[in-house]
Amino acid sequence: MTEAQRLSPQEHYARRAKLIASASMIIRDPLGRVLLVHTTYGARLWELPGGGLEPGEYPAPAAQREVAEELGLDIESGRLLAADLVPYTPPIDDAAPGLLSNWLFDGGILEPSAAATIRLDPAEVDEARFCDQAEYHARLPAHMARRVDACLNAVAGGQTAYLQHGFPPAASS
Repeated sequence: MTEAQRLSPQEHYARRAKLIASASMIIRDPLGRVLLVHTTYGARLWELPGGGLEPGEYPAPAAQREVAEELGLDIESGRLLAADLVPYTPPIDDAAPGLLSNWLFDGGILEPSAAATIRLDPAEVDEARFCDQAEYHARLPAHMARRVDACLNAVAGGQTAYLQHGFPPAASS
């Protein structure tokens, strides 16, 4: 009898790696710069507009909800640009180590008149700004900057990127 056969279903699934999901949007201005937000919680980092999925929520509606909450913008999630898996270890939660799955959707180009309507939720973000490649590489953790690069390449090339810690799988080993 294998170890898995000796475990109850609850014990078996409690030992399995967990997958925690978030969804974000790549929103650009007419100059091609990417919108970043500075969070007011946790480590207070620069990030893409977006956040964690609620129980039973799918990624595309989650990205749209998060953008509405953080920025007061009603932007429909466009096509999937990238899925990026990043390993985590506790203390994110009490579970075994797992993966954070990041779903990134095209938020399109935000014209200046629409950008002027941004209303920040101070409980979530205290600043939003459009950043060119050098700026977002300076503000974001390296794996997130690589993720944005991949998303912009996906916009230009019409494909979807599959990433592991911001790298295509062949480059992540």
